[in-house]
Amino acid sequence: MGTIDFPRLIVRAGVAWSLAFFGCAANQASPTPIQSKNCGTVSVIAQDAPTDRSALAVEQCFQAAYRACEAGTTMTLETHGTDVLSKSTFTLSGGSPCGIAGVTETTIVPNRHSTVSFSCNVLSEKNGGLLLTACGRAGDIFIPPPS
Repeated sequence: MGTIDFPRLIVRAGVAWSLAFFGCAANQASPTPIQSKNCGTVSVIAQDAPTDRSALAVEQCFQAAYRACEAGTTMTLETHGTDVLSKSTFTLSGGSPCGIAGVTETTIVPNRHSTVSFSCNVLSEKNGGLLLTACGRAGDIFIPPPS
């Protein structure tokens, strides 16, 4: 029997493994990134309906994206009060049923800030606006249509 040249065997095995691993990896398709779409912002004062007519297009965009479950689609709701600004951003996350993640940032004048994350169960149409149901501690969130 002949002797085995271990250094050469190890190098050959390493080269074969590298070619197999990197060769296969090079042939794999890279994951397709989620294309995000921002439907826009709806601004309301207290509980009043938005006065900006573009709010309707924002709401329709988000509702259509929800129906198609377009992951990465966002919509923002800004609620202005006397000494409070609350900004809620809703993001569709895909899945079945379609997921809705939310983050609300609240600023109380002069300098108090809080951020709360939550998820909502369902988005539906209500009285011409949007109703997000079971959104964590916030409960149901109604986004009225423009007046």
